[in-house]
Amino acid sequence: MSRLVGGCRDQKMDIAILADVSKSMTPEERSDQIKLINKLVEKKGVSFSGNHFAFMTFAKEVIIESNFNDQSYYEEGKLKDLVQEKSSVIPKFWGTRIDLAMDLAAKELFSEQGGDRPDAKNVLVMFTDGKPVKTKWDERPDIPFEDFLEALESKDVSVIVVAVGEKLFQEKTTMSKIAGTPKGELLLYPNFDDLPGHLDDIVKATCVIDGGYTEWSESECSVSCGEGKKTLTRTCTNPTPFNGGKDCSELGPAKKTVKCNEGLCREYSSSFKKDSSVTTSELKNKISEICFILRPHLYITSLFHLILSFVCQYTVFKTYLNLGPPCTAGLDIGIVLDKSKSIKIPNLEKVITFLGDLVKKFNPAPKADHFGLITFNEQAKLAFSFADSKYHSKKDLLRRIANEPLKLNLQTRTDLALKLAKDKLFTKAGGDRPDKPNVMIVLTDGRPTHPDKSFNFKEFAKKLAKKFKEKDVSTVAVGIGKNVQKETLRQIAGGGSVVEVDDFDKLKGTIEEIKSKACSGEVT
Repeated sequence: MSRLVGGCRDQKMDIAILADVSKSMTPEERSDQIKLINKLVEKKGVSFSGNHFAFMTFAKEVIIESNFNDQSYYEEGKLKDLVQEKSSVIPKFWGTRIDLAMDLAAKELFSEQGGDRPDAKNVLVMFTDGKPVKTKWDERPDIPFEDFLEALESKDVSVIVVAVGEKLFQEKTTMSKIAGTPKGELLLYPNFDDLPGHLDDIVKATCVIDGGYTEWSESECSVSCGEGKKTLTRTCTNPTPFNGGKDCSELGPAKKTVKCNEGLCREYSSSFKKDSSVTTSELKNKISEICFILRPHLYITSLFHLILSFVCQYTVFKTYLNLGPPCTAGLDIGIVLDKSKSIKIPNLEKVITFLGDLVKKFNPAPKADHFGLITFNEQAKLAFSFADSKYHSKKDLLRRIANEPLKLNLQTRTDLALKLAKDKLFTKAGGDRPDKPNVMIVLTDGRPTHPDKSFNFKEFAKKLAKKFKEKDVSTVAVGIGKNVQKETLRQIAGGGSVVEVDDFDKLKGTIEEIKSKACSGEVT
């Protein structure tokens, strides 16, 4: 199947919508949920020969409002009216029996009696504002998640759980079990106001998506001249195969080796050999190449040639250092680390280990690479700056990173962290060196939050990007997990580089990519 676009309208689906109507939901939240479900219906489309919808509400009690057989709701307008009417009913009792709803869907909706078609793709989309809740007056037994997930999987039902609310980020493990990840899909959002902007994410989750390759990433050439080799790599993450979609094996290899720098190496001129104090072979080749080209055009005395040779070598040496890869000349590297509660302590430990491995790829030293660290959640904190000379030692820097407190908090105030980097880190007082390139590496697992709902992060980031540009700061934004939007990463990067990784376990595999982009100032 080819990659699907346009809401997957070319797929015939039986889609069960399970809507949470528990007493914990406010009227505004109910209204937002109704609007989103109806927008989903519009996007997917419904017809006699196309997509069929079943609709269920749940709180303490679970009610099948319509099944796939009910032809009354093969019309979009009537289906929307049903969603509006039934979702507006406020139950008498407290409770959120997600387990009963999922179990009933498996047994009665995705069945021949419920109208499930053998030639249609089965999808279950559940909307909820909370984790499962069973009151003490409810004597019905709990149904283990594994039981209903096994039943749904046996019927090839793709499960998507749309969980809304700040508290649910703390319950991510539980909600992931309900969705049956990694086979199922969990979409977490902080509040109902955010939902309209994520409709496409939900639609995409219902699709079969074939994998696609990223652009090729290049290693450094093995030699500067005389024909070397470099390795090209790419990953099957653009997009990642999903819901049974094809991997990239039919699209060619993920890795290949190609030739590079095939030009002949020029011999050094006699004056270069005699007078140059340069020691690296790469720099020697560069100076020799340029200054040797000048010689045939100079019909001059040997003394004047000697003077000109010195001038040429000095000028090229200086120019080459200014234009060459920044990592060879030392960097001021600011790390901005998300420590919001959505990350979880085990994942924070993985990030800290990753940061240690990343530092080892650079050269912390008094006259080489300097590091600074900012952490953020509901507040932003400057852990240490470039001016802290103690951390110009690789040993002390690695020890400090390894001892970063394993403490998380609510909120993701990316705005405060970026502002702190601008005002306190990339400054003279923060130890920023005017003769060294500036790099900022931002690691986050979620979209920025702000107490003021009218706050526009996009505009904020746009203005701040200009300030960072004035300070010659190149930014690498690293997004970890499926809850990070690429557009958000681009806003954080402000024209710099973006690196995406599916989960924390794969973070280590991005070290070379992050270092490469930090060193090259690459724009993506």
